[in-house]
Amino acid sequence: MNRRALFRVLLTTAALVAVGIALSDLAGQWGELTQQPVQWAFRPGYLAGAILAALATYLVLIDSWRRVLGGYGDALPFPVAARIWILSNFGKYLPGKLWIIAGMAVMAGKEGVRPAAAVTSAVIMQALALASGAAVGAFAPGALAALGPWGGTGALGVAVASFLGLGLLISPRALGVVQGVLPAGAPTLEPVRAPALALGLVGNLLAWLGYGLATRWLAEGLFAGAELPLLVAAGAFAVSYLAGLLALVVPGGIGVRETIFTVLLAPYLGIRSAVALAIASRLLMTLIELGLALPAALARRGGTQEPPRTTGP
Repeated sequence: MNRRALFRVLLTTAALVAVGIALSDLAGQWGELTQQPVQWAFRPGYLAGAILAALATYLVLIDSWRRVLGGYGDALPFPVAARIWILSNFGKYLPGKLWIIAGMAVMAGKEGVRPAAAVTSAVIMQALALASGAAVGAFAPGALAALGPWGGTGALGVAVASFLGLGLLISPRALGVVQGVLPAGAPTLEPVRAPALALGLVGNLLAWLGYGLATRWLAEGLFAGAELPLLVAAGAFAVSYLAGLLALVVPGGIGVRETIFTVLLAPYLGIRSAVALAIASRLLMTLIELGLALPAALARRGGTQEPPRTTGP
């Protein structure tokens, strides 16, 4: 088995183990949790707030990518970067997840960005999402309580390892290891400037909080008396999203993400409301992505290739 295949197997195994732990804990609490009814209460103001919070989060992530890209001396106008980000994001629904990186690299290259900068910046954004998401999940109070002590310990370990790994992104030798799991023929990865890496990390941390706010407002817009602390919502969203991301063979992390999400929020909402919120969250994010994809695709058809950009963001 080559390095690339082994890497995929290890990540997918880790995600499925997390799902197994979650299901085991859920089975132990099922009788008690199913007694908690769902009290629907549709409140349009909170639902609109959830949509706006999710949209703002996308804007933060897009700008974070631009900042990382600027660390290589390449730059894209925000509308162009937004189009590339939105369209390439659909690569997560294909097995392997590396289609996100490939899509960003190809489309950025057509806008004059150097292939090495395009690929490396996309890889770095995935690494930043992992590190920041693990940190939010590990330190959010109560977010991992449903998984027991091993859940918190595991997330903390992943967070520490991820942050240590971020330092390696400025090392050519360490990037050579990452190169081994990319498709053959991918451009040689280049180390990023530390300030750009820091800006990307801050942007990702803010993004998880934005997702948490969207989740909290979505719950308040659907259920009567929903009390979901912001950091708990952010931690649950981050951990469940990353579990789906690490399950490389599962398109979009479907099933994996919803299972973890449900287990983490069931103690706060009840199992039925948590399941409903997991489904509603998936629908909300998918509808927003589809809504953004149409104008992005039309802009791509109508746009023209511009000369290479080498100025800052």
